[in-house]
Amino acid sequence: MRMKKLWMAVLFTIAVSGVLFAQTHISVPLDNSVYYILEQAQLRGLLDPLPAVKPYSRAVVIDAIDTILDARSGGLSDAERAVLADARRRLETARPGMDIKRGAYRFRILNEEGENRFSGDVGVGLKSVVSGGYYPEDKDLVWGTNDWVSAYLDGDVGKHLSFDITVAGG
Repeated sequence: MRMKKLWMAVLFTIAVSGVLFAQTHISVPLDNSVYYILEQAQLRGLLDPLPAVKPYSRAVVIDAIDTILDARSGGLSDAERAVLADARRRLETARPGMDIKRGAYRFRILNEEGENRFSGDVGVGLKSVVSGGYYPEDKDLVWGTNDWVSAYLDGDVGKHLSFDITVAGG
């Protein structure tokens, strides 16, 4: 009975940490250059201070960029506007449908207000590495492959919860 409780605790911990730490799909990575852009906009008074806790969600960053672009008196140059528009474009959610280059299918389910209820990507991948070697003492030529197949499902549930499930084998 004690072993069963231990296994239940381990599985619960893995499940909870998977939910808590998988929220990267809607977050902008901390090394993204958009954080520097937002800092500069705040220093120039184009944007009210954002929360100190990062990473920000894509929605927060896109709203901030929209606020900066709407600031008519900010004196943004055409080049600065182009950089902001490009950053916004890169953060927007991909359109639903098949993406052959990524080997993924994107889907979205919206609520009555047009907000995201459930969205995600489902896809597959194949990675294959071929290597070889010649062993002069045995006069032997050896080669082989290392093949990995993976399938994934990641996405968002509403505005505040993300998930990422990947299965791989090789």
